[in-house]
Order: sequence, then structure tokens, then C-alpha cells
Amino acid sequence: MYVRRQARGRGLGEASSPRWPAGPGQDAPSLHLWVNETNKNARLLYERCGFSLTGERQPLPSNPALAEVGMTRPL
Repeated sequence: MYVRRQARGRGLGEASSPRWPAGPGQDAPSLHLWVNETNKNARLLYERCGFSLTGERQPLPSNPALAEVGMTRPL
């Protein structure tokens, strides 16, 4: 998710956090995402939305000199 600089800090990220009700047809036990490891604000946003670090790390596809870390949240 990308939020323009002038819109940051207004709660848009938390308001946009996916919410799926549990029930029939909801097979996925969790939601997984990747975040640039240097983007502290994004990581903190995802943590406020219930995500936690998985311990996974991989090169950022658009710039392999940087890395991204995996995060997950139970559904």
C-alpha cells in the first residue's frame, strides 16, 4: 500500500487494513505481506493492524540491494 506524503499520519492506512469475517468459504488462516525493512513507519502501521514479523527476509524485487521482511496476521 502506498500513501502519498501529504496524506500520511491521518489514519488512512489503518482504515484501509483488510478485514475478512471468519465463516464458510474463508479457508485462509492468515494474511501475509512484504514490507521494505527500512520503512519503519509502514512496519509500525502493519503492527498496529495486527501483523507480526515472520522472520522471512528477501531482496526487494525492484531493487535487490534493499531487502523486505515478511509479516503475517491471522484472519
